[in-house]
Amino acid sequence: MSVKFYTKDEKNELRDLAMNIRQLSVAEIADNVYGLTLYQKKNNARYLVCYEHPSLIFDLQKNLVFYNAKTTNGMNCYDFVQFYENCSFMEAREKVNQYYMDRDPRNLVLYEYSHTKNAVYKHTGVSLPDKENGNFNEMKDYFTNTMAFEGNVVDTLILNQSLYMSKNMHNAVFVGFDEKNDPAFALEYGIKDTPYKHEVAGSYTAIGWKQIQDHASDIIIFDSPMNALAYLSIDTEASVIASKDITTLYNMVKYYQENSDKYDFMKNVKNITYILENSPKSDSVVKRIKETATDERFKNMKQVEPDELKRTYIQTMNANGEYQYIISEEDYDEVEYKDIRSFIDAMDEVTGKLQDQHLEEERTVE
Repeated sequence: MSVKFYTKDEKNELRDLAMNIRQLSVAEIADNVYGLTLYQKKNNARYLVCYEHPSLIFDLQKNLVFYNAKTTNGMNCYDFVQFYENCSFMEAREKVNQYYMDRDPRNLVLYEYSHTKNAVYKHTGVSLPDKENGNFNEMKDYFTNTMAFEGNVVDTLILNQSLYMSKNMHNAVFVGFDEKNDPAFALEYGIKDTPYKHEVAGSYTAIGWKQIQDHASDIIIFDSPMNALAYLSIDTEASVIASKDITTLYNMVKYYQENSDKYDFMKNVKNITYILENSPKSDSVVKRIKETATDERFKNMKQVEPDELKRTYIQTMNANGEYQYIISEEDYDEVEYKDIRSFIDAMDEVTGKLQDQHLEEERTVE
């Protein structure tokens, strides 16, 4: 029997995979991997039974499969593969992990259970939440007032159908489109007192969220659509691509390398830079991207330096009619930031102080 020893980076990668694989349903594995025929029990849509193995019961709410109705301990995705193939847990984990990394929800049969309606829905690809009727004022107010994002940018994203507000939960929904310009990726953000984010059922994680200008030669990679939107607020002409989070960034970059010929915008791209959270995790992901890159543009991608961010912000503020006084880069030398959001907050604070100082000088002259 062979024993595999994992490096620290490999262990971290497996941990990230395990977190993301939670979105997989056992029913999806049974249908798409093993070709099993699943159908609803007559008395409760929550449970599916298997035509080929009548004793198996799939609980869609708990996302577990039970060997029979009397069994109390259910099997998750890893356990089910181990049981069905009669293999070791390590082998089962490798199979599920590989399935997840190769997974394209656009070509899979997916199962979604509604507790409120006691109904199961089978679909292929992303299942977008219903849109709120109207003009999304609640979401726009959150982005422009609470988050201080540029209103025109938000309006453009809404017009492009890359952003909208969901009907039931009133969440902000970021939508990413594939090479056919069909919705394929969707991430919900809470915009109320307790913000959260949730990937929509059937979302193709590797596609991510993007906003690309016509004939763009430069693109910036982010590890969050929210951070990408924040950057667009200080550079409205930028072209951005954002992964769901740092744990899915590598697979997103890998996807665009392998499918660059399917996306017209990639033909014009010459330079790729990135703005990520400052953490060892980010450094590790970037290192892995560069070491495995088959596309020189990704192999040579560079981080957007703080000074460049400052210059972008200063140019934006100088172009704003409300702040037509000179702002020197030295005014920002002491500012530190952790991410794009804290950077904008810090810049706004310094800019506000300069504006107050400017007004005070005007009063003194008068």
